[in-house]
Amino acid sequence: MLATWTRNGVALLGWEDIGSLTPGYHADVTIVDRNPATGGLDALEETQVPRTILGGRAVYDNGAVKEA
Repeated sequence: MLATWTRNGVALLGWEDIGSLTPGYHADVTIVDRNPATGGLDALEETQVPRTILGGRAVYDNGAVKEA
């Protein structure tokens, strides 16, 4: 599922340097509070997004993610 919306989707569109967490690629990441691939459909509705990063910069941060 995740590959369909990331690296496979951008490959289909012919985009380069995007679609995976690879050095030198654009760093667009959404952090969620659970694993959507294992939580089941009922859990998707309750999934929270504590941080979104675009181009290596946090554009949304609700303060829930604690830095290591």
